[in-house]
Amino acid sequence: MSGRARRAWTPALCLVAVVALLAMPAGAAAKNGLELDLHLPGSHGYEIEVGGYDTTAFVSASRSVGNPRRLEATSTYIARGKVSATSIEASFGSLGHVSLRFHPNGPVTRTKPRRHCLGPDRYTIRSGVFVGAVRFRGEDGYTTAESHRIAGKSVTPPELVCFDSIASILREFGLQTGKKKKHPKVTRLRADWREAVHATSFEASRKADEATFVAIHQQTEGKLAIYRSAYAKAPAASLGAQTSLSQATVRPPAPFSGTGLFRRDPRGAKLWSGPLAVSFPGEPDVPLTGSQFKTQLTRSW
Repeated sequence: MSGRARRAWTPALCLVAVVALLAMPAGAAAKNGLELDLHLPGSHGYEIEVGGYDTTAFVSASRSVGNPRRLEATSTYIARGKVSATSIEASFGSLGHVSLRFHPNGPVTRTKPRRHCLGPDRYTIRSGVFVGAVRFRGEDGYTTAESHRIAGKSVTPPELVCFDSIASILREFGLQTGKKKKHPKVTRLRADWREAVHATSFEASRKADEATFVAIHQQTEGKLAIYRSAYAKAPAASLGAQTSLSQATVRPPAPFSGTGLFRRDPRGAKLWSGPLAVSFPGEPDVPLTGSQFKTQLTRSW
């Protein structure tokens, strides 16, 4: 099931929606709860995404390596604006602004109807071009983008709320049927720090022969909420942990750098140290260790 709800604007709510929507093809629009979603190239190998929902607009700059992605770094800038399936208007302060309106120039198509829907059961898609202006310049010019015409589509509604089967309804409400699947053991290290309008999180997890690393940094600057994320995959040996969970070492690849060491002292206190850092677009070398982080090392059984 997929759903959509109107809520008060907060950076946290908007960021969750934005992060989940960074993998749509160029020119695609809407779906997944967004009223509008457009892509254009930025300088220095970055992809720029522009979109939003209702009174929330965002510009996102990302760069990834590999297919499927082995690493990615993204910075998303969120501001109040006016967004619909056919227009977007928002200012991002010194970073730029977006003002676009949709002009249809192709046929109207509709997707096949879905089953068991609450509300609409299909998407209506109108091809055309968004005309106006997009100007964006990241901090210290790490990437720039400018366009006056972006080919795209207007898709309504933003999201369908549908169940494909009775089993999917049961899963949605936590009522599983049949035997539970066996999942491989997962070793996970998590470190979190929050103060006022800044927050940083790091998570390293190892499953089977692969380790995954994720870092997230959130901050508020004036009227902008800024959400930065980094993601990388590496061989399982890049996250090493003792069976007793008393010590672990992480050595993630770029965009991370350095090493992080987790250990428990004789009294059981958790210590998290080392030169581990991550470089986000527009915010390089953010430290990921130190006494300010709350750290946890776990293993599933």
